[in-house]
Parts: sequence; C-alpha cells; structure tokens
Amino acid sequence: MLKFDPKPGLVLVCQYEPGFKIPEMIKKRLAIVVSSRLKGRVGLCAVVPLSMTAPYGAPKPWEYEFDLGRDMPSPFEGRIKWAKCDMVCTIGYHRLTLPHTPRVGSHVGRKYIQHHISKDSLDHIKYGISRSMQLSTIHMTKPPLESGG
Repeated sequence: MLKFDPKPGLVLVCQYEPGFKIPEMIKKRLAIVVSSRLKGRVGLCAVVPLSMTAPYGAPKPWEYEFDLGRDMPSPFEGRIKWAKCDMVCTIGYHRLTLPHTPRVGSHVGRKYIQHHISKDSLDHIKYGISRSMQLSTIHMTKPPLESGG
C-alpha cells in the first residue's frame, strides 16, 4: 500500500484484482500516475496501465510506446513499454506499491524503486488520454462562475 501522495509521472505497480473484470484491466502491472492529488480526494490518483507488448495492428492515438528510462525488476523487465491511455482509471492507494526487487533470504530486504518518466513521455500519455476520450476537439476553458442567487 502506498503511504504518500504520488506525483504525476511516477511509475508504480497497480494490483487491479480483485474487483475488476474483463474487459477491464485485471492483473498486476506497471502504471503511470497521471493526476496530482486533488483537494478532498484523499487516497486516490488516476493511473494509466503499461503493457510490455505492442498492440495488435497499427498503434492507435491512445497507444503510446516509450522508453521508461531504466529497467524494472521482475516480472516487469525491459525499458520499452506501451501506455494503454484508453484504460485510465482512478485507483485507491491500497492497490498501489513502488516497484521493488524480491527479498533474498531473511537478511536482505527489498529495494524499492521510485522512478519518474520524462515530462515528454508524460505529455504524450496525457495526449493519448484526451484522444481516447475524444476530448481533442473540446476547447479547454474555465466554466463561468455560478451566480449566488
């Protein structure tokens, strides 16, 4: 369980089971935090899951291949990952941990890895989210203030 508010771009391990069902994400996998903590939103953040395999056919605008910038421990080896931006999800911290090495015997503990992806990669993932939700045609402006009466 994560015990701190993660910043956007942090690589985490997300346990999607139990509770999720096909066609939702249903297994443990790496994920990227894409939201900052919002006021009144304690213990939740939005994440995009990562895949180690390329999508079938030509990539869609919401499937983004990128280099993590470092190798991750088993079973998430390899630097090249695919962000599944159409699977963005708000997740409770109880489903999240930092990636870590396995324990070796009783004398050597795990090594936890706190790694952030590049700003460029995070921007591409956010763009993929907007494309998957068909938000690319919406002009982003603040809504007008409501009147008090």
